[in-house]
Amino acid sequence: MRRVVGLAVVVAFAAGCGGKLNVDAAQKVRVGMTESEVEALLGRGSEATDDDKTRVRTAPGFTGAEPLTFRSWGDAKTRMTVAYHQGKVHFYSMTSTDPKEDFGLAKQQEEFRKGQDEYARGRAAERRKNRADAAPARASDDPGRWATSYIKVEMERVADRLKDFAGRHDGRLPKDLAEFVADGRANAEELDLLKSGDYAAAWGGRWAKGDTHVVVYERAAAESVGLVYRADKTVDKRTKEQLDKELKAAGR
Repeated sequence: MRRVVGLAVVVAFAAGCGGKLNVDAAQKVRVGMTESEVEALLGRGSEATDDDKTRVRTAPGFTGAEPLTFRSWGDAKTRMTVAYHQGKVHFYSMTSTDPKEDFGLAKQQEEFRKGQDEYARGRAAERRKNRADAAPARASDDPGRWATSYIKVEMERVADRLKDFAGRHDGRLPKDLAEFVADGRANAEELDLLKSGDYAAAWGGRWAKGDTHVVVYERAAAESVGLVYRADKTVDKRTKEQLDKELKAAGR
């Protein structure tokens, strides 16, 4: 099964430590490399900032895995962050405000998208099994089990992408799935979570600071009872009646 990596260009980001990034060396980093192999190319690097970590987690193609450790290289213009899982490269993101440093994105974009779709197809069966294994957590009345369940992980992935959309649209959430798809930032797996019918987004409205509204929920919650994911990253269980009332009160 193929793994894909995120390569993204952003308008601005926080400056970090580590000195000028060797772009030629950075382009040789691959998923599956050990930390020592990466350091042989780039040096030790520096501790990743919160912005670095967010850039990785919200990059197109990112796939969740825990625990992750992060290291960063670069300066105020060009930056690379690598996420390691079990001692090997799980994902990485290279970004720059310098238009001369595009990391070959124009040439790699088509192949990158193909890789996303291939990975998503390969993940479908694994997702179904993991979701089935999470059924006891859903049935439980223990909030701790909801918060650590696979269902929560999947809802969080969609919610993170919705938050990214809102951040680029003056706090406004997409009005529907079509607008979300047209935005082009969600990867194939994230879109499949919505298209498969297992989850739904609370389309419309805004994502304001401190918002506690439901943003993603299981279809089961809309039909009988299931888990919901809120903008403040908490997870609750809701009946259909409770969910309907909340969404209506929030104007969604």
